[in-house]
Amino acid sequence: MGVSNSIFFRRVNAIRDEYNGRRRGTHLDRDPQTTPTRYARSFIINGSKMRYPLPLNADEEKSWLEDLQHYLARHLWQNNFSSPIENLLRRGARVLDLGCGTTTWSFEMAKDYPKSKFSVVDFAPIPTNKHVKNIEFFQHNHGDLPFEDNTFDLVFVRLVGLSEEEWKDVLKDSYRITSAGGWIEFMQMDSRFSNCGPHLEKWNDMVASSDSTCDKLEDLLLKRNFPNLRHEVAIVPIGSWGKKTGELLFAYMRHLLCKVKSEISQPGIIDELDEIMERADQECAQHKTYGSLHRTTRSAMSGDTSTIISELPYFKCHYIPL
Repeated sequence: MGVSNSIFFRRVNAIRDEYNGRRRGTHLDRDPQTTPTRYARSFIINGSKMRYPLPLNADEEKSWLEDLQHYLARHLWQNNFSSPIENLLRRGARVLDLGCGTTTWSFEMAKDYPKSKFSVVDFAPIPTNKHVKNIEFFQHNHGDLPFEDNTFDLVFVRLVGLSEEEWKDVLKDSYRITSAGGWIEFMQMDSRFSNCGPHLEKWNDMVASSDSTCDKLEDLLLKRNFPNLRHEVAIVPIGSWGKKTGELLFAYMRHLLCKVKSEISQPGIIDELDEIMERADQECAQHKTYGSLHRTTRSAMSGDTSTIISELPYFKCHYIPL
């Protein structure tokens, strides 16, 4: 793949380091094929060597588009979770999927780890008629989850739209119900795209929140006594310049646009959103626009966790091969 002079492939990230009160500049370079770096991991391009390749035909692509957030995230990391809990899952663990959405993640995990038990919670009615013996479903709000203390070995929260106060409730309850030695994992898409042209900046201003949920979440974790965080970011191109992956994310943008338009009554704003999407792909290619998907992992183990956490880098970036 080689090192590119693109701002996407080589940039300096100022990463907040709350542990020593300074800001650390980290150079993230695009490295030769499969060469590991301290902060980045290159994927093997050949889809046959990937556990979770991109869709190979029209039927697979249709399936992806039904739950693009899940399948794209799984492809970016080549796994369904980052917490080091694989062995326990194979032996039998208790897992909570909080904010499950389409439930695709839970059904895949239940199939991969049949000895583990999965509790699936969403704030809205859960859209599934499937019944699997190691999955139980709950409809419940974000606070006061109906579980005893120290119940789960893994609490997984992803892609949920919550206010700051609601996040505080979720963090408090997540810590309460996670067993000593268990893991808590959060996954969120940055609401704002990076390296945008003028029309995509309008998209950021109109559709995205003014502050990044990902930045807020990490601050809240640290303030609520969640030390020893592991933070991973998947960087994914948007639009045709990113080939198949970028085209899929662009399709997801169109999906978001349709949802936004359905809630807008002013014709002028709808026309402006249509113009943004009409020009967006060309701008994405010109400016190398990309999105960021974040995972934050924390052990709930009491006492000294330095040995475990030292094996988990504070910050790691995954680039998507072109």
